[in-house]
Amino acid sequence: MLVVNSGEGIKKSELKVPIDRGIVGACFVSGKRIIVDEPYNDERFNKEVDRKLGFKTRNILCMPLIDKDGVIYGVIQSINKKTLSMVGFNRDDEELMEIFSLQATSILKNSINSNDNFQYISRMKHLIDYNIKLDGVKILDELTQLAEDVLMAIFNTNSVQFIICSETDSLYHYRQHHIEKKKNLGIIYHVYQEKKIFKCYSNYGCDFYNILTDIDTDSLLVTFPILNLNYNENDYNNTYYIKNNDIVYAVAQFTYTGKHLLGSSNINLKDSETNIINFFIKVTSIWFKNYYIKSIN
Repeated sequence: MLVVNSGEGIKKSELKVPIDRGIVGACFVSGKRIIVDEPYNDERFNKEVDRKLGFKTRNILCMPLIDKDGVIYGVIQSINKKTLSMVGFNRDDEELMEIFSLQATSILKNSINSNDNFQYISRMKHLIDYNIKLDGVKILDELTQLAEDVLMAIFNTNSVQFIICSETDSLYHYRQHHIEKKKNLGIIYHVYQEKKIFKCYSNYGCDFYNILTDIDTDSLLVTFPILNLNYNENDYNNTYYIKNNDIVYAVAQFTYTGKHLLGSSNINLKDSETNIINFFIKVTSIWFKNYYIKSIN
């Protein structure tokens, strides 16, 4: 028996359905992700769930919560994608859901303490809300504001900058209808060139730090590029690879001093924080692929 808990946009309820019924059941039994564009024309779809919840399902993305050993702990399902074109779920949505499902599986499997659970869920809610709001963003000023605000909320910091990269290797900060051109210096530019996340303390002799470009702080700086993350198929460890010709659309940088991110003598991110950042990179890179301005005058 599967226990189905309803989410946002659906009348709050809990249903119990047979393990082999509906799209959820098919996903659980097969251990495979499922996308359905017209559920009422799919014989696997359980119309009774819609009737009991007072809901009309238009499209479905369903993914198993499965670990690297093939053990299935449950299923996560997203329905009725919010989009102006009314188009259903696509490969980008699959990759986002995969990031989320891997972390949910890890939480269920390892039964980490309730504080970490609460923090992770809170961060994911911020990211999901960010992804929804991105659909209405059309200009770089709005993107910069939204990206900086969500990073502040997720990592509990007031020191964030989101730098736009042009095709001419120039760096720009957009905020409140003002464009500031940044010098090609510092950790920001290093991350832009290397296309990798970079962590350091500015006052610990970081070779790349430059106060003209980077945030002025004695705290830890986390800097990462916004670019395509090419995920390996069927890789339950959530690893990805970067192509040499991948465009770096932007670079994000923030300070963080909280104990949940880093230990006093350790500047390695936890797996959950790394995946939060990867989720942010993925949804933001999708926005750039759809709306990116090819040149900045």
